[in-house]
Amino acid sequence: MGNKTISSKKSIIRRLLLIIADILIVALAAVLSYWMMLWQKEESLNFPVTLVLWMVFNAILVVGTFMILSLYSMVFSSVSIIDAMRLTFAMVVIGGANALFVVAYSRSRGVGFSAALIFTVLVFFGTSMLRFSKRAFCYFKRIAHQNEGDKKKKRVMIIGGGEAGLTLIKEMISSDKSNYQPVCILDDNANILGKKIYDVRVAGTTQDVISVAQRYS
Repeated sequence: MGNKTISSKKSIIRRLLLIIADILIVALAAVLSYWMMLWQKEESLNFPVTLVLWMVFNAILVVGTFMILSLYSMVFSSVSIIDAMRLTFAMVVIGGANALFVVAYSRSRGVGFSAALIFTVLVFFGTSMLRFSKRAFCYFKRIAHQNEGDKKKKRVMIIGGGEAGLTLIKEMISSDKSNYQPVCILDDNANILGKKIYDVRVAGTTQDVISVAQRYS
């Protein structure tokens, strides 16, 4: 019971921090997009009422849309293509709502379609980085560890690119318990010479054992 309560509190805190981070992204994206629009017109940056209303409108819009699409319930280390699709759909909704905001209220008051488009792109980039950065970090960290582990493995030559050879290579590559790294394959079938099997090249025939071993040593 105690562990569940602690886990629940951590989940609530995580969601609150994520909401705060999204609001900050919205505020920064609004200021940057508005400034870029003024920069094109060679005007100085100020904070009119329209910009403040636009920021508040988008803060409510982003948080509300993300809540409806369960984007505050994501597990950062295991986000999936479904989460990416939900985030993309949310951005389409937000972009459409901003276009309507420009038409209905702010086009004549300083926020145009270009600013709304830039804002939507910046929010998409910022919220995506916030949610997918941990998985990307974990992925590259795992690759780095895998490469480090490969350096410690014994480099071996596989004789035969048939079914038995394929099974052996697959097991060596996929198993964490394997201490061997296949670096090349020898096979007398001329049709597969030079090709790759599970990213391992068929480097020659069984008559080339010595030369291939020297090449890959």
